Amino acid sequence: MLVDGKQLSAPYVIEAIGDPDTLAGGLKILKGFVYEVERVGGTVDIEQLDTVNITSLHESPAPEYAEPVPNQ
Repeated sequence: MLVDGKQLSAPYVIEAIGDPDTLAGGLKILKGFVYEVERVGGTVDIEQLDTVNITSLHESPAPEYAEPVPNQ
C-alpha cells in the first residue's frame, strides 16, 4: 500500500475520531470496508475506544482551485 508515495506494510491501523458505534457500523455496511478487505483475503479487527490520541497529522495541500473564506 502506498500513502503519499510512501510504502506501508501491514498491519494497517486506522484511527478515527467520532462516535465509536457509528464509526464501527459504517465499516460494516453491506459491501463496505470490512466486506472489501475480507473479499481479497484480509481481516479487519475493530476496537472501539473511549479516547483516541492522534500523534501525527497530514499537512493540507494548498488549494488548487479554491481558497477558504477568511473568518469575519
